[in-house]
Amino acid sequence: MPKKRKDDGLDVLVQVFAQLPWWLPFGFAIVALVGIPPLGRTLVKQPGYDQVWGTLGMLVAVAMAGSGIFAQFEKRRRRKLVAQATAIDGLRTLSWRQFEELCAEAFRRRGYAVRETARGADGGVDLVLRRGNERIFVQCKHYAARRIDVRPIRELYGVMAAEGATGGIFICSGRYTSAAQEFARGKRLELIGEPELLELLGVSATPL
Repeated sequence: MPKKRKDDGLDVLVQVFAQLPWWLPFGFAIVALVGIPPLGRTLVKQPGYDQVWGTLGMLVAVAMAGSGIFAQFEKRRRRKLVAQATAIDGLRTLSWRQFEELCAEAFRRRGYAVRETARGADGGVDLVLRRGNERIFVQCKHYAARRIDVRPIRELYGVMAAEGATGGIFICSGRYTSAAQEFARGKRLELIGEPELLELLGVSATPL
């Protein structure tokens, strides 16, 4: 089973806010700062709690505003990563980790909610995509100088079947052997290579 990354609450907020308009987390901060103290006093009508609710409102507001600021840096980092992969040659300069993040961003731009699995123990799955009733497993391989054979494709399909995924996508920075393509044919499996990934990102597939 794909293992979840152990992200803390603030990291989750940053990832969520990175998908939203820039002003929204700051609006939440104002609401928390202004709204939590009177709400708390309404819920707990005991003396001595005014300072507690005021402090809680301040902490929540700081968490929201801080996460909003970091979310803007995250948005900038993602844009820079996509800009780096403006062609196949640029795509090949990415590290394996950057390649995985690029794939995640490509699907976010297509309206999927993306969860990255635990690094180093992905069980054949790097990303889990959700949209509506879809639950799609994605495996990313940053191999620029080799073809992907059928074995990892079979492994991804096995995890899909075991976990009840609605589909699977294998993404590589190279190409696929004919055996891999033949295995995927007719199944809920999509094989994406360099040109298809660049097309997914909406950038040129022409080498620099």
